[in-house]
Amino acid sequence: MQDTVLSEGLWAADKANQMGYQLILCNTDEDYEIESEYIDALISKRVDGVIIAPTGDQSMKNLKKLIKNRVPFTLIDRQIQDVSCDRVLGDNYEGTKKLLQHLIDFGHERIAMVHGPLTISTSKERYQAYIETLKINDLTIDHSFVIETHYKQEKQWNGIDGLMNVPPSERPTAIFAANNFIAIKIIKSLREKQIKVPEDIAVVCFDDLELFSDFDPFLTVSSQPAYDFGYLGTQLVIERVDEVGPVDYRTINLKPELVIRKSAGAPIK
Repeated sequence: MQDTVLSEGLWAADKANQMGYQLILCNTDEDYEIESEYIDALISKRVDGVIIAPTGDQSMKNLKKLIKNRVPFTLIDRQIQDVSCDRVLGDNYEGTKKLLQHLIDFGHERIAMVHGPLTISTSKERYQAYIETLKINDLTIDHSFVIETHYKQEKQWNGIDGLMNVPPSERPTAIFAANNFIAIKIIKSLREKQIKVPEDIAVVCFDDLELFSDFDPFLTVSSQPAYDFGYLGTQLVIERVDEVGPVDYRTINLKPELVIRKSAGAPIK
């Protein structure tokens, strides 16, 4: 599952239709091999252009296939270094910093982080922002509070057992989930352990839960404009296809919004 991929796909389809194109939506489920198969199939179908949220650093091989076959592409949400293309990206550093600073201002000092694979640019940037924000606030970085997980839905996950199976005084008082999929898994795990959010522990996450608006408790989030990722990504790649865009490649950085709800709890006295 890729960050906000469903919403991005829906808005991309809207923009493609407006500009006289049809959209083929492919879900890689975070699997590089599936991504490679899709890229090969799209090239064989002679598609005009590709919008891609890459599965990770290894996706450079697939981007090189597109370049070799002269298929224009736009990266959305996720970054691959040293490739010439248009990009629509989120500000992962600023979004993470705002969430963590909100927790710190509430008095939290023991803040855990659960993130995805560090071969994915969004995971890497949010992890780096977590480390730097704690340092800026003179907080201790406890590496046992940092957990790497996956985005695969079918795989079992017990990632927070190590955080919770200790005396309450040794637990983190807050958890930062690096994306919405991880946040759902965390809250389900906490409920199974009868640990309440936010009464027993605060939880915040990057990305909103658009399809789970009735999820209780409502999460404090760094919300990204999923509409703009898909809409602008489609516009940029079609401009390349139609050869009406500027010569230089463009990078559009979308600012996240801090949305404060009740999952962060009240300030610690």
